[in-house]
Amino acid sequence: MTRHKLVVLAVVAALGAAAALWSTQTRKPDTDVPAAQPLVPGLQEAINDVSALRIVAPGNNTVATIERGDAGWTLKEKGGYAVDTAKVRDFLLSLAQARRIEAKTSNPELYARLGVADVAQGDATGTQIEIDGLAQPARLIVGENVQRGAGTFVREAGQAQSWQIDTNLAVERAPAKWLQPEIVDIAPSRVESVSIRHPEGAAIEIVQAPDDGAADFVLRTVPKGREPESEFAADAAAGLLSGLRLDDVAPAAQADPGETKVTTSTFVIDDGTTLTITSWKAGDKTLARLAATLDEDKAAAFVEQAQARAAREAASAAAAAQGAASSDAAATAPDETGDAAAADAPAPASTPAAPAVDPAADREQRLAAIRDGVEAMQAKFAQWTYTLPSYKASNLNKTLEDYLKPKA
Repeated sequence: MTRHKLVVLAVVAALGAAAALWSTQTRKPDTDVPAAQPLVPGLQEAINDVSALRIVAPGNNTVATIERGDAGWTLKEKGGYAVDTAKVRDFLLSLAQARRIEAKTSNPELYARLGVADVAQGDATGTQIEIDGLAQPARLIVGENVQRGAGTFVREAGQAQSWQIDTNLAVERAPAKWLQPEIVDIAPSRVESVSIRHPEGAAIEIVQAPDDGAADFVLRTVPKGREPESEFAADAAAGLLSGLRLDDVAPAAQADPGETKVTTSTFVIDDGTTLTITSWKAGDKTLARLAATLDEDKAAAFVEQAQARAAREAASAAAAAQGAASSDAAATAPDETGDAAAADAPAPASTPAAPAVDPAADREQRLAAIRDGVEAMQAKFAQWTYTLPSYKASNLNKTLEDYLKPKA
């Protein structure tokens, strides 16, 4: 081999080594970037300025757009239904408190290992979160949690450097999980009766049980010769409104029963409120619409009873206080051998009388509170069709036969 060829080979080898070294260096974390910095600079101080939070799944699929407006926080993908504000705030706080503790790879070929590949890629595994309203909008790809200890891999969208942060971040991709879950919450003790009418078959009538019974509610419509499946068969249906939550929701115009036959369930409440649930099956789900109305005469009777009860309780409390004052006076009264100073001691102060209440004004105030509550429920219910949890929906879907023991 000639000397010229040897020189050429040496130059090529040197260039190759230099290229390899450069490539290796570009794959290393950027050690010049300071660690132990906030994950989202400025979020802690400006958390109340956040105007929107978006959750973007792989394939650039925006699954949740949580926006703050005049009506509070709502979810765009669910027609503007209210979201769980505590959940949103907790998530933003976890982002605000997270800190970058270690620089990781800046090599795009290694992003997938950490779950921080661009979500535009269909095979990406991370989730992009986007925060609007800050001086500098935040765009973060949240990847895998570390295998040992606490921490999550993240990368700013559009930036090469990835990071490990000091806490585990879990990003909820299911839109319904961001919703305010409670539909209504009425204690069973306030339910007077329930009527469930299916498209076919006998109606189910449930009423409060006698005071001497073990159960709270009983079936009123038990066919001759039949028995309830158990003494407590009716309690679950009567308790349906207690802690009733949604699994999902849609604008009423987008979720209509159409030609599907519906079940109508009516719950009569002690204060004159009536809640009507119109439900139907859609595949393996139960969809429902709710409506609230008020029986003014029954509401007035309820208020009169409440006023009478309050008056009795006030009289009882006053009598007890007067009795206690009399006992104290007797205990401190001087006897014949007591000294004159004790006799001259001032008498114990009497219990001040409770301020007088105008019964008519109190009645109107109580009635107004009931009316306002019914109007608020109806305003909430009127726009929506709810998907009910199966454990609650099963009480609406039962037929009368399901409440009874098998025929002998």
